[in-house]
Amino acid sequence: GNVQLADLLTREVTIASSNRAEGLVPADGDSILMQIKIPAAEVALGYFSNETERELLGQEAYREKLAGGIINTITKACEILDGLGAEE
Repeated sequence: GNVQLADLLTREVTIASSNRAEGLVPADGDSILMQIKIPAAEVALGYFSNETERELLGQEAYREKLAGGIINTITKACEILDGLGAEE
């Protein structure tokens, strides 16, 4: 589900970037996430209005860490789904 995917995404990106998580926030009623029929999550990787985050996001190595966390999430989610299909 969405919450499980969002939790996994938050953990993986936080670990990969050696950063801290702000926690999960429910999607509002206007979000595209409310219309999607498969598990989906939105992640905010930083805010340009925050000077420290803006500086980090300007570093290619940091962006690669964030991308690695997203890749790990997709890989683990697929492994979980494959495992569920094997039980049928």
